[in-house]
Amino acid sequence: MDGAPERLDALEAGEALGQLEREFPGWRTWKGISGMCHALPRTGPALLVHGEDAVDLRDQIIRAQAFREGL
Repeated sequence: MDGAPERLDALEAGEALGQLEREFPGWRTWKGISGMCHALPRTGPALLVHGEDAVDLRDQIIRAQAFREGL
C-alpha cells in the first residue's frame, strides 16, 4: 500500500503526543512538517521546545518546566 508507512508514523506520533498532553496538560504538542515534535505552554511566557520524537520532547518539556519554575 503506497504511503501506508507514513500514515502509520503519523498515527503513532499523534498517539504519543496525545499521551504527552495528558501527562502535561499545560502544554500543547504537535508534529511539524520537518518531522520534529514541538510543544508550547498553554499559559505563561512562550517557551517553545523541540524534540526528535515524543520521548525526546518529554525530556525537553521537563527541562523547560524546571527552567520556568526557576524564573
